[in-house]
Order: sequence, then structure tokens, then C-alpha cells
Amino acid sequence: MLRSDDGGGVGRTILALAEGLGQRGHSVDVVSPRRRGVTIRSTAAAFESVFLAKRSRIRALANLGREIPNGWRLLLSPETASFPSLLEYLRARRPDAILTAGTYANVMTTIARSVAGLNTRIEASQHNHLSAASPRKAWKLRLVREFCLRADAVVAVSNGVALDVAMLAGIPRNRVECIYNPVVSPELHEMARSPVDHPWFQGDGPPIVLSAGMLKPRKDFAMLLRAFRQVRGVLDSRLVILGDGPMKSDLMGLARRLGLADSVAFLGFQANPYAFMARSTVFALSSRREGLANVVIEALACGATVVSTDCRSGPAEILASGQFGSLVPVGDADAMAMALIDRLEKPLPRRYVKSRGNFFTRDRAVDAYLRVLAP
Repeated sequence: MLRSDDGGGVGRTILALAEGLGQRGHSVDVVSPRRRGVTIRSTAAAFESVFLAKRSRIRALANLGREIPNGWRLLLSPETASFPSLLEYLRARRPDAILTAGTYANVMTTIARSVAGLNTRIEASQHNHLSAASPRKAWKLRLVREFCLRADAVVAVSNGVALDVAMLAGIPRNRVECIYNPVVSPELHEMARSPVDHPWFQGDGPPIVLSAGMLKPRKDFAMLLRAFRQVRGVLDSRLVILGDGPMKSDLMGLARRLGLADSVAFLGFQANPYAFMARSTVFALSSRREGLANVVIEALACGATVVSTDCRSGPAEILASGQFGSLVPVGDADAMAMALIDRLEKPLPRRYVKSRGNFFTRDRAVDAYLRVLAP
């Protein structure tokens, strides 16, 4: 059960798991209450896509209100209108096990199982730090305990997220399983070998710092731009940023004001970021927080040296506290600049960083999820 198919990191993780499970012979449905993106499809016919129709929220509220205190607050979620369709799906398909992702999906799926009178096993997965939610959404945190107590298993994508979930739910840490995301696959390595049609990636030009992600405040690309201005004062280099988002025009304006118009390229969303990673010297992550940071794993698997903020909580776990890349304080442009200069001059051996990235394989994650889904 997936909250949406908008192409974000959670969606890509669930789709990778669905591909892996389907390729092992399991019958898999990917269920989503929204049809907004174009990512829910299987090139290998490994799973089926199910999009839930929207129905009356009043009908949904009647069930939610009986099941949990203050259930009316779930009306704030767009998924609520899909609750009756979810019930119909569960009663018709009667799945053996369900993996849910995201707080709303976790809560409503566990409630739907109860209303439908099924004994389907539910594994609720959490991909981000819930304690970082806005104080205005404090009510949402109370739902965490609901899905933790109702689910048969609770999984977090990093040890940091697992600790956060356990603390908020008031349950022992050992009740939350940590399973790293299914990031690296043979397809990733094949795509990394593809050519890049951009002049900066041709020949023996200046070294490239690459970054990628949604252009929104949590990713703090503004700090990265300020750091890169310092890098440019020391080394001839270029910065390439992949991704789109609401801050794109603001960030492009900041780059111009910093005098970086000729050395920074915003290339938008790229279906194959791995080819860029494989041809960059350094990959930079400037985030203020990350549940795991799949993009850091991808960069390592492609052979790029990583410089990342030491944000909660994924980068430090991925980089083994700095053994496989550089960690700098969150929001510290000076420290980021110094680390970038150091790694541009002395990148880590590609074989070395690839060995760490290749730890986070799809097969390893599928094995772990199968142990939880069918204990």
C-alpha cells in the first residue's frame, strides 16, 4: 500500500521491492489511492497496479471514527476518500500480507483490515523522521502508536528512523526492524554506463560536483550554492544539480547573484541520474534531514566520492560515520566548501566507494522483507 505514485523516494523504494518480490514468483499488487505520476508500472510484468477510486468521506469517517479516537482528523488526508475502495479491495483479494508505506497508509490499512474482518499480516514501514513534523501536525504523531500497536511488524529504513518511531510510539526499540532500502540493482549499473549528452561531461574538463533531489527547503541547495562559491575561489570546477521543485527559480536566481551562472547547471529531472553520477568526481548532499538518503547510496554505487551533511540519520549510517565519505555539520557552508575542496583534490578510490554502495542491494532488501512478511 503506497500513499501516492509521485516518483518520490518512498514510491521508488516500494516499486523496487515489488519488482524484486514479483521476480521471485510472488503475486504482487501495488495499491495507491492516487494516480498522479507515471512511476507505477512494471517493465518486467512483475506486479499489478491497483488505483483506488475515491468515494464519500462521510462513509469512510463512520468506520474510522469507530476504530480510533479522533479519527475525524484523517479527513485531512486525501487518502480518506479512498478508504471504502480499500475495504472492497481487501475483501475481494484477501491478500496474505501487506506492506504499507507512510503514516496515513499505515494507519488506514491497519484499520481497514480490522473493519474487513481479515487476518492479513501487515507490515508498516516508516521512511522519515516523524519527530521532525511541524508542531501544527502533532496530532499526526499520535497516530504512530496506533499503527505500531495494530501492525504485525514495524520496519524503518534506517536505525535512526527506527529509534525515532520507537520513541514516538512508546515501544521498545527491538520492536522496530531496520531494513535498508533496495537501492542497487543490475539495472542501475547498466544505466550508469550510458553516455551523458552534456558538454561538461565530455573530455577532460574541470571536475564536477553533482547533486540531485527535489528542489525544496529540506534539501538546502542554497547552502550548497554558497559553499560552491568558495570552492570556485580555490579550484576550477563545476556544479550540476539534477531535479525539479518549487525552489528552482529561487535557486537559479541565487546562483546568478553569487556569480555562478557560468559554473552551475540546473538540468532538471533526469530519468537516468546514474550516468551523471558515474562521471562526476564528487556527489554532494546538503539535506537538513533524511530518513536514509537513497541518492547517497546510488552515488557510491556509481563510484562517486560523497560529501554529505551529517543530518538525521541516513548519511552517517551509509558512510559508516565517515569511513566511506565526508560528513559535515548541517547548514555549514564553510565546512561543506572545505570538504568539497578536499575531495575534489583527493577523491576516494572508485572501487572502494562502490564496494560500500553495493552493500545496499535490492536482493538483500527483498530477503529481509520476506523474513518479516512471512515469518
